Amino acid sequence: MKNKKKLLYTFIGIIAAIVIFFVVKDGLSYGKNTEPVDDGMVTLTIVNANPEAGDLTIFVKEGDNYTDSGLTTVDIVPGTKTKMEFTGGIKEGYEVITWATDNGGVLNIVQSAEGGDYNDVKLVKTVNEDMTVYVYCKPIDTEVHTVTFYNSSVAGKRGVVGLAYVTDGEDASDLGVIPQSRQGFRPNGYSQDLNNVTEDLEVYPKFYANIATIFEDYHSYFMHGLLLTLLLSALSVFLAMFLGVVICLIRMSDSKIFSAIASIYVEIIRGVPLLLQLLLIYVVLGPTKISLGGFFTTEVLSCILALTINSSAYSSEVFRSGIQAVDKGQMEASRALGMSKWQAYKKIVIPQGFRNALPSIVNELVQMIKETSLAVSVDASIGELMSVRKNITAVTYVNLPPYIIVAIIYFCVTFSLSKCVGALERRLSARD
Repeated sequence: MKNKKKLLYTFIGIIAAIVIFFVVKDGLSYGKNTEPVDDGMVTLTIVNANPEAGDLTIFVKEGDNYTDSGLTTVDIVPGTKTKMEFTGGIKEGYEVITWATDNGGVLNIVQSAEGGDYNDVKLVKTVNEDMTVYVYCKPIDTEVHTVTFYNSSVAGKRGVVGLAYVTDGEDASDLGVIPQSRQGFRPNGYSQDLNNVTEDLEVYPKFYANIATIFEDYHSYFMHGLLLTLLLSALSVFLAMFLGVVICLIRMSDSKIFSAIASIYVEIIRGVPLLLQLLLIYVVLGPTKISLGGFFTTEVLSCILALTINSSAYSSEVFRSGIQAVDKGQMEASRALGMSKWQAYKKIVIPQGFRNALPSIVNELVQMIKETSLAVSVDASIGELMSVRKNITAVTYVNLPPYIIVAIIYFCVTFSLSKCVGALERRLSARD
């Protein structure tokens, strides 16, 4: 039996160590800028869907004239005017059916032209951002179907990522197109079958999202949320323990007035839901717009204050029961040795009362970790676990997987702490 318990505690310790590792590794690195350094240039790329129709290059304006760069991808200064041309003209037997730009996800048809119209097949564009221009050509008088690959199923937010020309009845190729999906999603085929193409097709990738994909792409966000959850809990419990001891001593004092005030405080706080306390404090502090060190904002401070006040009422009762559990003979013996009442409390009664209350204090920490989930009702920008869940759902439109991941994280943390509380209680009982 003892070996099974040791094995269980070893397993819990390993899980806790892994969680701590990822919290430190991913939680602290959350939000760091991983974007490439902006060099002040923008990139213009042209995609010639059918090079057999002719060579297509970018012309860049220099002064009053356009100079052939001989390239299909150029880095230029924002605001530069450019145009694209078939330098040798479009070969006979081909026609431009679409000359389009993928700009902000909007497909803009510019013009069409048949072979021989060399100078008309061009697009003058002032380039202010990275942009890809697509030129589609197909043979004239040939039963060829155009298969256009988009990166999204949303009509207003999709852009072309590839093109295939398919003879009637043949199979289309995706040309190695890699769907550009949001974080948390994985490609799962295309919207239409690419076999036996008998008409022009516009296809877009399908995506799936589950617990594994969401956690893989957003694990650093979850770990950051766990780090903030633990930080909020630790701060709130520490402050609540200090305030709880003060309230406990006031309630047990000989002054009936102060004792009554402390009793009223405890009953009111314990009788009002924590969520309501949280919202009331946030409404009061809201107009102050506090920001200390970039972390202790009005929202965060409102949560810490509400959690502290709420927990202090319960903590005071924990301490009071722990002190009352100390044998009265301890106080009588202390007074008989010449100690004042305060000295007896300070050196004899309170240390023993704290020892009696220690398991309940750790339980309060476990409870506090779960109660931090109410912080999302104030503002999702706080960043604790439930706020992270809400933000991820807002980005991915996926509800269930983030909920399950957060539930698993809460369970792992609280279960580990609960087992620690049990071990602590058994150790303290063995000493008695």
